[in-house]
Amino acid sequence: MSEVMEIRKQMPLLPHQMELMMDTTTQILGMCSGFGGGKSFSAARKAVQLLLLNPGCDGIVTEPTYPLLTQIMVPELKTALEAFEVPYRYNKVENIFYCVVEDQPTRIICASMENYSRLIGINAAWIVSDEFDTTKHEVAIEAFRKLIGRIRRGKVRQFVIVSTPEGYRAMYQIFVLENNPRDPKYKAGQKRLIKARTYDNHHLPADYIERMESLYPGAHIKAYLNGEFTNLTQGSIYHEFSRELNKCDTVVRPGEDLHIGQDFNVGKQASCVCVKRIVMMPVAGTAYWDELSNSVQCEMEPVEQLHVVDEFFGQLDTKATIKAIQDKYQPEGSQAGDDNYHTIHIYPDASGRNRKTNNASTSDIAMLEEAGFYVHAGASNPAVQDRILSMNSLINNARNLRRLLVNPTCETVTNCLERQVYNEKTGEPEKGKHDHMNDALGYVVNTLYPVLKPMHDDVDFDIYG
Repeated sequence: MSEVMEIRKQMPLLPHQMELMMDTTTQILGMCSGFGGGKSFSAARKAVQLLLLNPGCDGIVTEPTYPLLTQIMVPELKTALEAFEVPYRYNKVENIFYCVVEDQPTRIICASMENYSRLIGINAAWIVSDEFDTTKHEVAIEAFRKLIGRIRRGKVRQFVIVSTPEGYRAMYQIFVLENNPRDPKYKAGQKRLIKARTYDNHHLPADYIERMESLYPGAHIKAYLNGEFTNLTQGSIYHEFSRELNKCDTVVRPGEDLHIGQDFNVGKQASCVCVKRIVMMPVAGTAYWDELSNSVQCEMEPVEQLHVVDEFFGQLDTKATIKAIQDKYQPEGSQAGDDNYHTIHIYPDASGRNRKTNNASTSDIAMLEEAGFYVHAGASNPAVQDRILSMNSLINNARNLRRLLVNPTCETVTNCLERQVYNEKTGEPEKGKHDHMNDALGYVVNTLYPVLKPMHDDVDFDIYG
């Protein structure tokens, strides 16, 4: 097809990107790829291709949210349209590209997936949905059901879904569960899923994959580098935690700063006391045989670890928690500089700004501040899955590097890390018995060692040439 070959001539495409462009017959076409696989690039160029193949017909492009639409896809579409010299005018208020194709006015309508209901009245020739799987599962499925019925014009009609797989969610349901030949509704050739790995992109810097493996745990690497569907929300939440492999005998040093995670619950206050330690660990890929020592050696590098050294659990309220911490780590009569005085950095549940676990007129966080603790809390808590990802990445990453260690004397922390599971029905962390201490520890970890999961291929270099 001429438009495909023209795209191929004007920009070098990776194999999976070329597959996406060459397929103009599959009704529901998907591409799942790891980070750095050029997904947003591909989505924008596929949209321009479908635009050129359907002069005079509307097309739709979606992102999970409005900010992603304006920050990622709109600039990418402008670049793609300009590359192919398609005349256009972008209306920022409407989020519509007014283009001219074969002397016919042709629109690209941009919208967030969370507002898909606004698109239901549009008759379109095609839809390209970027980062589809990062939308909430129920929203993504409902949007897919509603929007596919709007594809009813044009010569080349396609619904194109591009995303990093996020476990067994919407893409898995559409392309695997609902694409079974045994299903009475199955139609041969109606759906096709193209899979791509980050490793396939030879344009990436040499250290990109190594950097990713140092950030993410093994299960996430399967999704975020291999583009595979994998279990991210079932079974044990902290499945890589081992009371043996994540064990330390660390104790608090005289006068050192303490980092305490704090979860507020009446009668079940949870405080997790941590310290930082620098240890020398092997550098990946530097192993060599040393003839002098007749052994394998490797380069070493300093790595910061977080060690859990103490816990407070079951205090009645925040006032009682403050007293317990101060009695042990800031005893009466001690002051800064004394061996038995410790500066307290506390990382509480952010909702404590507006909540009280006793009858006092002061909020929980305000009480911590009045106690003289250094409070580290944002306006709101991080997303639960972001906090879990940060925890799992510190417990053990894809390079088998364990940076979160727990002293066995902290029995509550150890038991909670071993036993908290996902709710089978909701896919959310089970609440009640084993969540409070994990939440407390998670507030520390996510603040000090956040894993900023990219929503798109936010690689700060030119992937394509």
